[in-house]
Amino acid sequence: YFSRNVRAMISSIARLDPQAFSTHAKIGGHYVNSFNATQEAMEKGFDSAILLDHRGYIAEAPVANIFVVKNRELLTPTPEFILPGITRKTILEIYSKINGIHEVDMSIKDLWDADEIFLCGTATEIVPVTFIDYENVRPRMAIRQKKVGNGKAGPITKKLQKLYGQIVRGEIPE
Repeated sequence: YFSRNVRAMISSIARLDPQAFSTHAKIGGHYVNSFNATQEAMEKGFDSAILLDHRGYIAEAPVANIFVVKNRELLTPTPEFILPGITRKTILEIYSKINGIHEVDMSIKDLWDADEIFLCGTATEIVPVTFIDYENVRPRMAIRQKKVGNGKAGPITKKLQKLYGQIVRGEIPE
């Protein structure tokens, strides 16, 4: 899915409302929403979109969950309004042994203030988000583009990439 750092934008397309659809299931029709958000992002020169939920909080990327690293702690959206994936669950288990994890309603400010951001999923495994664009946010922010961290994968993202890779390849016995 992604083989490098990801440049992402906040999509004008919202994630499906769980009161209108069964959003905790992988249903083929739901992928149309993700496809439209991805098309929007690619037409504007980005690798991926970040979708907000029906309340305006960060939900997920198309076919990937999202994590924010702030002060060595992980933030990720609450499971009520996302499709909580197996990769996300694995990361929660791995990192809970290292440091704190918080499932919270994440705002765009949480992305803006992040030390690191990464996406995860079966196809993506773990990929860093190194650039965010807020073009579609209302009201418009004075600065609408931001490099995440130093513009490269951060140390926690790298550590999780390595651990996750070792786990899925059977290199860690437990």
